[in-house]
Amino acid sequence: MKLRRDVFKFNRVYKTVVIYVLLGLAFAVFLILYLNQDLRNYLYSDIRLFTLSILLWLVLIVSFVTSLFDFWSLQQMTQIGHNLNQIAYLDKLTGIPNRYSCDLIFQNMDDPQKVKHVGCFLLQIKNLIEVNKKEGHDAGDKLITVFSSILDSAGSKYGFVGRNSGNEFLVIIEDCTTEKMEGFLTTFKKRIDNYNVLNETTPLTVSYTRLMNDDVKAEHFSQFITKLYEQFHKEPEDLA
Repeated sequence: MKLRRDVFKFNRVYKTVVIYVLLGLAFAVFLILYLNQDLRNYLYSDIRLFTLSILLWLVLIVSFVTSLFDFWSLQQMTQIGHNLNQIAYLDKLTGIPNRYSCDLIFQNMDDPQKVKHVGCFLLQIKNLIEVNKKEGHDAGDKLITVFSSILDSAGSKYGFVGRNSGNEFLVIIEDCTTEKMEGFLTTFKKRIDNYNVLNETTPLTVSYTRLMNDDVKAEHFSQFITKLYEQFHKEPEDLA
């Protein structure tokens, strides 16, 4: 992935340099002819030399246009690559990192130093099934989208925020401390409360659990995340 980005960057720089060189050459030729009356007269007097000059000028123009088109094509390819990355790594409904991104984080965190002090929240929308039944799946999707936006705004400064499945959301905090856990929870709860004040008919109710590896001493991130899920299914907390 990094090699591909480097190649695109090199090609963009190369095409930019070529465009400026061609512009410089064209301007230099024009300036020489404009300032040298004798040279212009000499060119006009010899049809072969005049024809050769026209052909060289056309070569410069064609090269310039071709380089511009190549540069535009590279820009389009870069944008397409960016869009594909969004499709691959971001959840289509919510725009936050998806299950694939979560799996990559799991792999990245499976390092003795990173997992040693990791902390994590597992969260669910408690009333999602109820909203789906009463108001339909469109209302449920809207609730998921709103919840994801609130979660991302509250948790992104603390660590990774992602949607691990339909109604499972994770906040993973590296070098976690109790203060960081409490800081996120306080901010998140305040924003949920603010939303519920303005949306009394369809409020957000949330279940969650939290875990720090300083407490469980898991040696691998897979072990840590398993304990997190076990704790959630055993004794989830309600966001009061």
